[in-house]
Amino acid sequence: MNSHRGQARFVLAAMAMSMLFAAGRLQAQCPTGTTIPNFRFVSATAAPPRQITYAWDTPAGAPAGIVYEFLRQTATDYCSAFSSYQVVAETTSTSQTVSLDTANTAYQFFVRVKNCTQVAATGTWVDDSFLSLPTPPVISAASGAEGTVTVTLTQNDARTVAQGLERAGPGGVFSALNLRYFVDLCPVGSPKTFADTGLAAGTYSYRAWAFNQGTSQRVYSSVVTVTVGGGGSCTLACSAVVPAAGTTGQDVTFRSSASASGC
Repeated sequence: MNSHRGQARFVLAAMAMSMLFAAGRLQAQCPTGTTIPNFRFVSATAAPPRQITYAWDTPAGAPAGIVYEFLRQTATDYCSAFSSYQVVAETTSTSQTVSLDTANTAYQFFVRVKNCTQVAATGTWVDDSFLSLPTPPVISAASGAEGTVTVTLTQNDARTVAQGLERAGPGGVFSALNLRYFVDLCPVGSPKTFADTGLAAGTYSYRAWAFNQGTSQRVYSSVVTVTVGGGGSCTLACSAVVPAAGTTGQDVTFRSSASASGC
């Protein structure tokens, strides 16, 4: 009996050492920092199936001949959950070209060191293969407090990967607002409201656009126009106190004041 117990302890100890050794080998492949630096989009072809090239930098402390796994997630649109990671390529290079082979699918790509659980957490790029344009956003605007316009933006299309909001002043030239330039549209149909503040009196026009990467085109909303007041018409109140009478060349003492309102 004691002999069997000794053998069992020996087998368990050997298994434990084997697991530690395996964990050590796995950890040895994981460079310091755990994430792949500077994972970036490089180029893409326009015609489907689109070919997308990505690149990244070698992690600090990575051993020579390190193997990278290139991973992909897919979703039916941008308001749906992405699938689990799928390894689509292994490479010792620091670049990879992949194909967006399924139409009307959203793709998200990552890279990691092989056998490591850490995925590149920064610099990931989302591409899609949507072949039809997203529908235009719906926009409304109303003047609020003095010098403020409240803009409401709604997007009813989950194929939209990004939206933007633009304003034109009296000159009629549209430019991007310094607000949240890319807007989270999910859940679809939920309105997003922005306050455009610090505006001088005048008339302003607003428009929004939607964008997906498969078409690489912006689709614009209708234009809405809002007039911002300056607090009423500009008035100037003046008063003066002078002598009731005097002679030519005589020095006189007087007092006067002026105040502007709504200017």
